[in-house]
Amino acid sequence: MYSQGKDDLYDSGADAYYKSGIVKFDLKDYKGAVADYDKSLEKNPNYKYAYRTYYNRGVAKIGLSDFEGAVKDFTKSIQLNNYAKAYCMRGVAKAKLKDDKAAIADFTKAIQLFPKFEGAYFNRGLAKANMGDYKSAIPDYTKAIEINSNFPEAYRNRGIAYKKTGNVEKAKEDAKKFNELKDKTK
Repeated sequence: MYSQGKDDLYDSGADAYYKSGIVKFDLKDYKGAVADYDKSLEKNPNYKYAYRTYYNRGVAKIGLSDFEGAVKDFTKSIQLNNYAKAYCMRGVAKAKLKDDKAAIADFTKAIQLFPKFEGAYFNRGLAKANMGDYKSAIPDYTKAIEINSNFPEAYRNRGIAYKKTGNVEKAKEDAKKFNELKDKTK
């Protein structure tokens, strides 16, 4: 492997393990992906994509239902790079741990960093709905739909929130739109 010297970020093999982890993740080999991301970080903790390595390892840990480990990895990714996706995925892991308030804070931070992040709005809506706050979830689902009008799950969940808040007509409209979008993806 080509090396420019001890400061070269590729001379340690970290990049090869990082890329191998991506391939294993894509094959849904989450254990193998975590192992490769571990090796990447062991080879070079200062690897220029370390923040992505921690992020990807966190996503793989979610695939393994290791939500506490995922939170730690997303936190490390955030420490290395104020990364909106890491805030969002840390929120997902926290929601899986039933810590919806902390999840909402992470989704909000992701939105502050990247205001057109429909997934962060959607997930914040889910967390609010999980807490029984359907009225506050509706604007988040609506914003996700404004950003991506082909987001069937946002219509479905907004429809559920409308129904829970007594707006049956809007719930029916969203159910219809959800079904139209789901039929397009078949």
